[in-house]
Amino acid sequence: KTDPELYDIWHNKQHLFAPVGGETAIEVYERMWAAVKSIIEQNSGKTVAVTSHGFAIKCLLTRLYHNDITKLSEVVIPSNTAVSLFEFNGADEFEIKYFNDEILKKSSHFEEKSLKK
Repeated sequence: KTDPELYDIWHNKQHLFAPVGGETAIEVYERMWAAVKSIIEQNSGKTVAVTSHGFAIKCLLTRLYHNDITKLSEVVIPSNTAVSLFEFNGADEFEIKYFNDEILKKSSHFEEKSLKK
């Protein structure tokens, strides 16, 4: 909220967002898709685990769901530590088996009892 213009972009035009000194949303969107395509091509028929931070995953999901960076604000950022499973058959065909631990309010693989001392 200290920078009204940046705040407005984040909330209303996320595809134009760029933190000071950081990548633009468009750069993240393009980088994530290039990386996923490369992983798919190099690992055909294999099971691969890929991790990233929430905004980068949001950019990838926007590419997969809409193929249009201007739709970025329509896609949710996955919960911290959430697990999602995407099954690809080449770069153009995919199925989301589950997303964000099946959209649970907390990450099901992260047991609450592990936080207690």
